[in-house]
Amino acid sequence: MDEIMQKCDIVIATSGVSGLIEPHMIKKGQIIFALSNPNPEITPVQPLIPVAPPPIATPPQPVAPPQPTPVVANDPIPAENNVDELLAADTPDVSGIEDLLDGLDI
Repeated sequence: MDEIMQKCDIVIATSGVSGLIEPHMIKKGQIIFALSNPNPEITPVQPLIPVAPPPIATPPQPVAPPQPTPVVANDPIPAENNVDELLAADTPDVSGIEDLLDGLDI
């Protein structure tokens, strides 16, 4: 059993023998599935690698508000243009769309 435990990275145990795998047989990084029920081949043990205690909660630190990013306009809009003209320039021509839709069988 010791030889098998040293060679295998993943162990699937279904023997039904409680205590078959002892803690000293386990190698670092090994995955063990002890599937016998109600008494598995090994019971959970303390981690082999010390685990750091959870960090102590600290109050949140204040966060600085985001600073505005300067924008450089390469092609400024002339002051004489008004909003209606600008909106009209960006509106696509949809005249005749009804004729197109009437020809479709939707």
